[in-house]
Amino acid sequence: MNHSMLKVVTTESQNWTVRVRVVRFVRSRSIQDPSKPGRLDFILLDAEGTTMEGNILENRIERFSKRFKEDSIYYIRYFQVMSARVQYKLVDHPCMASFTKHTELYEINLVPEGFPLYACMIVPFEILHARSGTNEYCSDTIGIFKGCTQVRSQNTRKGVKSLRSIYITDGKEDVTVTLWGDAAEQFDATKYIEMGKTKPVILLFVAVTSAVFDSKLVMQGSLLFKCYANPDLPEVTSLRDSCFGRVAAPIWHGPTIKETTSQRISVAELSEFTNPHTIYNNKYIINAKIKGVVPNKSWWYLACELCNKRLKEIDGALKCTRVNCLGKSGSPSGRNYWGSCETAHQVYQWNRNVSTKRDYRFIWQTVRIKNQCLTLLTPTR
Repeated sequence: MNHSMLKVVTTESQNWTVRVRVVRFVRSRSIQDPSKPGRLDFILLDAEGTTMEGNILENRIERFSKRFKEDSIYYIRYFQVMSARVQYKLVDHPCMASFTKHTELYEINLVPEGFPLYACMIVPFEILHARSGTNEYCSDTIGIFKGCTQVRSQNTRKGVKSLRSIYITDGKEDVTVTLWGDAAEQFDATKYIEMGKTKPVILLFVAVTSAVFDSKLVMQGSLLFKCYANPDLPEVTSLRDSCFGRVAAPIWHGPTIKETTSQRISVAELSEFTNPHTIYNNKYIINAKIKGVVPNKSWWYLACELCNKRLKEIDGALKCTRVNCLGKSGSPSGRNYWGSCETAHQVYQWNRNVSTKRDYRFIWQTVRIKNQCLTLLTPTR
């Protein structure tokens, strides 16, 4: 079938036929129903190694899902060509492809000799230092796997998300790669650590961003992040040879799976914990009732019933000073305020809709060692 190379595809025409390998599938979840698949992002890779971003929007996923397979080669025709994204570009191509209801796929079962396998542009750590804080491109890089943490939960502005830290090196510099959400959960850490006991594991990270803190390079997986172990690439072979015998086998860092799993205990059992060092970062589920607030704790304050801002003293009384709710008072049973409670001689703090009239399910974790302070993270009904 006659086809064009990706380097000549432009928005001047909407009638292109290309022969490409489709790689780097990233499936998002439906916004309306998170249990269902949403948009599919991928990269088109042609015989010359030229790449272009592509996607299938949520309303067309079902049409193509059964016959569109990652790492397969297709003739693709009748797709929409549009300008590439402005920020966090995955590849250099100025255009991207989006499937329409007219898009046609023809799978090629006999793979042409020498057809590229990986769509990446590997850059060394030195270049990632220079790209710190920029948002025009996502980067691709490689490193020898040194270890990682277990998946843990992290409170963010968009709710609780899964988090994992990966540690890699190029033989000269150690770097931490932070993965969030599905990327953190899907990273096959156990497999890679077992592989690392017999031979070095070189990880190819695609679609990462970089930053420098205290002169140290750190990376973070983007929404379109992918990871490959020991890919057949000349850069991987070169790194493996240069670091042979100089990098120790990968290990687990931080709490174990048992320590990161919430354990159900009673308030009495919690009160027996006297050494926070032995239970640091452990999580416990406790069913308890708030007996009352402790106003002499420094983190506790009354908040306005309307705007939740801290009340200030006016004429000997605590009132809100904002224009829209001037003079409004507040109370410990308000919608949102910092407070503390004492149960079995333990001190907790929260930032939730709490009341002394309800029972709560507490997720408790030791997060500070200073003064043996035991801190409650999230009480829920």
